[in-house]
Amino acid sequence: MKALTITNESVTRENLLEMAEKIPGTWIGIRIAALLLLLEAWKSSQIARLFGLTRLSVVRWIQGVNEKGVLAVEAKKQPGRPCRLDEQIQRALEKDLEKSPRALGLKRNRWDGVVVVEYLERIHGVRLKVRQAQRWIRRLGFSLRQLIYRYAQATTEGVEEFWKTVKKLLTTKRSKGKRILLFSDEAGFCLHPKLGRIWVKKGKQPLILTKRQHHKRLNVFGRVNPIEGTHGMVCQEKGNTDGFIAMLKNILLRYQQVLIELWVDQARWHKGKRIVEFLSYHSRLVIKYIPKYHPELNPQEMLWRTMRYEETTDTYYETFEELVLSVFKGSQRWKPKKIMSLCHFI
Repeated sequence: MKALTITNESVTRENLLEMAEKIPGTWIGIRIAALLLLLEAWKSSQIARLFGLTRLSVVRWIQGVNEKGVLAVEAKKQPGRPCRLDEQIQRALEKDLEKSPRALGLKRNRWDGVVVVEYLERIHGVRLKVRQAQRWIRRLGFSLRQLIYRYAQATTEGVEEFWKTVKKLLTTKRSKGKRILLFSDEAGFCLHPKLGRIWVKKGKQPLILTKRQHHKRLNVFGRVNPIEGTHGMVCQEKGNTDGFIAMLKNILLRYQQVLIELWVDQARWHKGKRIVEFLSYHSRLVIKYIPKYHPELNPQEMLWRTMRYEETTDTYYETFEELVLSVFKGSQRWKPKKIMSLCHFI
């Protein structure tokens, strides 16, 4: 007779462990199951992997039962005041933090400690201080992340095909220099500093000098190899077809005697008669196009964002030459490990 197996796709190890977190008392049963497996000669490391634990946790369970017997299986009563947020409120808060505060009747656009305090008092009748609310946000697994733009015109057309093609290229990425995968994009920097947040004493307002010089712009074409963690930049007078062709010549000079697959967005200067003619003379260079309105698929965008943060945010440059020097020298200090971490989706 054929052995029965679980065929329902929703019954996974991750889902079962997540359910164990939510149902009170489940972890006592898991401790008992772990000890039974130990009695059947399972190793502590195997049990830790099975239940998603650290090996140290299993070792402590073993030490506990060796010292106190089966009484050690029962959960210890936690000292101090009981938690103001019971498990039901915690689950509701975790679920509601995924929504906009306005959807819950709160007149704010984003969550912070103050808004969570108002939410808990109005909806659950629980009063907390702002600092406690901030800790709960982190405890539930949330962290502050900077938004990235998603164009309203963006669709899913071509995205799946893009991922399939890139993943296929990644399977041959170790082929010792026979093929190079590159991503390219353009960016502009001006003398007017971008504002960010800094630490200051309470009651003080930080200031930064500016001449509001938006007219003079540093136009840069960049390329990144997300597999090897290398990148390069070319300064051009304008972000147009002439600048893009100059970038292509720079790439061909840098990567000689190898096949080059270059991914770019669908800007008009990345296409056209002149680009087609240029590629006809350089058969080892192939240009592929990222789906429209999806800049998040281009790793070079990650590098631009980091470069702006490190070199131009809250920084005043007296001259245009100082800005150029800072942008180019700053990025040259980046090591391959940092570049690969910035290209995290690869």
